[in-house]
Amino acid sequence: MTAPAHFESAVMRIADAVMNAFDTNGDGVLSLEEYMRLYDTLGVPREVSAPAFARIDLNGDGVVSRAEYRQAIVEFYLSTDPAAPGNYLLGPAGLPS
Repeated sequence: MTAPAHFESAVMRIADAVMNAFDTNGDGVLSLEEYMRLYDTLGVPREVSAPAFARIDLNGDGVVSRAEYRQAIVEFYLSTDPAAPGNYLLGPAGLPS
């Protein structure tokens, strides 16, 4: 799934669907509450998901845009940079050991 030839059609399609499902007010972005609700369903504690949200909100506008979320997904799966914001997608537990 993470092979470049399949990444967009497999992983990013799922990421877009997840974002659409949790953007409950339909404004095209994830608020902090929407983001935390998403990760609540994955069993990620709010004390972990809130700081992760701040890292992937690259422009600091208080919401995670589709572009920011997609970039975080790409970084989470493909980045070799441990400091990449996407590596915090699931909080510090999401970082490679």
